[in-house]
Amino acid sequence: MFWKSPAFRHLRLPFSWFLLPAFLMGLLAVPEIDFVKALSLFFVLHFLVYPSSNAFNSLQDQDEGPIGGMERPPQAPAILRPISLTLDFVALALGFWQHWGLGVGLLAYILASRAYSYRPIRLKKHPWTGFFTVLLFQGPWVMLLVALFTTPVFDWQNASAPGLLYLATALVLGGSYPLTQIYQHEADRKDGVLSLSALLGVEGTFKFCSVAFALGGPALLFPLWQAGRIEALALLAAALLPVLLYFFWWWRQAKQNPHAANFKNTMRMNLLASSSLNLALGFILVFNL
Repeated sequence: MFWKSPAFRHLRLPFSWFLLPAFLMGLLAVPEIDFVKALSLFFVLHFLVYPSSNAFNSLQDQDEGPIGGMERPPQAPAILRPISLTLDFVALALGFWQHWGLGVGLLAYILASRAYSYRPIRLKKHPWTGFFTVLLFQGPWVMLLVALFTTPVFDWQNASAPGLLYLATALVLGGSYPLTQIYQHEADRKDGVLSLSALLGVEGTFKFCSVAFALGGPALLFPLWQAGRIEALALLAAALLPVLLYFFWWWRQAKQNPHAANFKNTMRMNLLASSSLNLALGFILVFNL
């Protein structure tokens, strides 16, 4: 059956859960949500664009060791290429059908994703270029698309969400992304890739991420305080607490034993951080806190 095949596994659909906070942050900034448009964009991003990007990345990398969402990935089959192209075509068709601006925004995301992995370009080979590509397009860019194209009436002014929310999304993602590379230093080196985490080293990665989190937390909470949304602020602060506790526990373990910077601890961090934010943001949106 297809859902048990290597091709389906390389779509890594569960990985979309880790990328959901940026989408929900965008909804947090929308003054009035059109739920049909929101569900449509959610489907396009999380079931078409992101899985297509995962498939293309797997084809280019041909990883033999752990990758995001899979500890023992099967060999990436050639059929992933037409699958990826089909998913992109459907995503762009739906995007342009809704609004030309959304189609252009999705196309920009897809092209950036391809440039990140595609071997003749391979932005991921360069630590800062790869980092800022992911930082921009998986964070503020997605948030911008949500802010613009999930409202009842399209208005460019909808993009003018509090700037701190865009910054917070970038900082939270910027703090999380190098941690996803922390166990891949040797595999990346063999592939000719110098990730930001490898450039910084294990200890440097934790220090870099701690600064990003220290800046991102207040940037996320301050707009809620400024708007008088105290219940939302308290809920998000409570959701961030276990993430910070795990982060500092993990950092301490890695100081004592560098092997603690491994795939399992990385996935635990990703799952805890994304789940805490997704549940808190979802609760705020559902109950209009």
